[in-house]
Amino acid sequence: MQKRIYRIITYSIIILLLCSSAFALSEKKEEEVRQLIRKGLSHYSQRDYKKAVQYFKEVIMIEPENPRARKYMDKALNRFEEYYLHMTDGRDHYMNEDYEHARESFYKAIVLNPKSSKAQMYYLQCTHPKISLSVNGGVHAPGTKPIEFKLDKSFEEPNIPEDIDLGLWGDRWRLDIIDEDNRLVTSVKGGLSFPKSVHWDGRTERGDLIPSGKYTAQFFLRAITYEDTGNELKTEKVPFIIDTMKPIAQVECTIHAFMPGDKENQPVFKLSCKDDNKIDHYEFIIRYASGRAIKTYSGKGNPPTKITWGGETDDKRVIGPGVSAEYLLLVYDSAGNQGVSRIGEIITEIKITREDKGLVMNFDNINFASGKADLGADEKNILDNVVKILHDYPREKILVEGHTDDVGEQESNLELSKQRAQAVREYLISQGINARRIDSVGYGESRPKVKGKSERARAKNRRVEIVIKD
Repeated sequence: MQKRIYRIITYSIIILLLCSSAFALSEKKEEEVRQLIRKGLSHYSQRDYKKAVQYFKEVIMIEPENPRARKYMDKALNRFEEYYLHMTDGRDHYMNEDYEHARESFYKAIVLNPKSSKAQMYYLQCTHPKISLSVNGGVHAPGTKPIEFKLDKSFEEPNIPEDIDLGLWGDRWRLDIIDEDNRLVTSVKGGLSFPKSVHWDGRTERGDLIPSGKYTAQFFLRAITYEDTGNELKTEKVPFIIDTMKPIAQVECTIHAFMPGDKENQPVFKLSCKDDNKIDHYEFIIRYASGRAIKTYSGKGNPPTKITWGGETDDKRVIGPGVSAEYLLLVYDSAGNQGVSRIGEIITEIKITREDKGLVMNFDNINFASGKADLGADEKNILDNVVKILHDYPREKILVEGHTDDVGEQESNLELSKQRAQAVREYLISQGINARRIDSVGYGESRPKVKGKSERARAKNRRVEIVIKD
């Protein structure tokens, strides 16, 4: 009896498991069908009937009697057959050179299936497309910036519907660059759609820059035909010039050293340049040895024949003493070639004044970052010129004084001035000044050079003074 009950329970469990598994498979199958129908309807709504038919067919393979799948598959098949008939009619009209009716048939096919690139390409073939090429500027320098070749297209049929993709009428294109001897230099190639412009860097396919000379460019497009064999369209040849010669730029200066602000002895820079092509623009740069700009003059066309400089900077200050500055002229021709002059040097003299405490050199251009006591490259450049002067006084004692403005706490300013004076002292020692003859002291804000709360006054008070005790 017990064995019988056990068998009944076992069989019941097996039946329940089989029913549960069947139910799970049924749910999975229903979900798969729902997903396929959803995809099919999505493509149908987008008028992509070919793909819609594929999804509905998959549904019918799973559920042969699914009414919804059968209904929409029949609709999609009818639309696809209608599309195919319009395509065939369009082809026949085209072969008979009846381009007006051919366009009508192809457009009906496009309305039924907007994603058909073939229908759009064939429609455009009935408009007898033409292409033209132009180049920006007549002279170009390879390797500076890409040369832009602009393309345009036109059609004999002006009223092309807005839903026609004008790019879908060719599957391959190339731009040929040809030299004066009618030899092919290089080609730029592409495909799939008609470009609005083609950019070329002036190099061959091997990466070599092409030499100066006269060249022509011509654009070719393989337009799609009904047999898919291609019909090559081409533009007229467009001439352009390649110029690799850099302009010649020269600068001469009347003096080597001057005192900033001295109107009687200001440096005059004489500028000149030469090039076979027109000069487009120029830059005359006066800069610190570190490369940071002091003053920049720039403009269109040729540079002026001379520039007088009184030591003013781009931010409308006057450069301080002891600066070894560089100057150079850059000119750019219409092709984009850059010409650079030799780098010249000019020094701002250090003014030494006699005061009760000795010979004093005052520097309000030895600048430090806010709250810092580290010397930068430009400040070191100034101190290098100080070292040359100190070597002329080999036995005298030297005192480095640090001063701040009145911004901040007095105690903090005093400590900061000591640190900055010490930084200057250490650098002078590193450049060969005997440590036993040089001391440093910080006065903070206690000894202002000028009175006032303006930024200009405070800038004068933030300074380093080097005193030679004679």
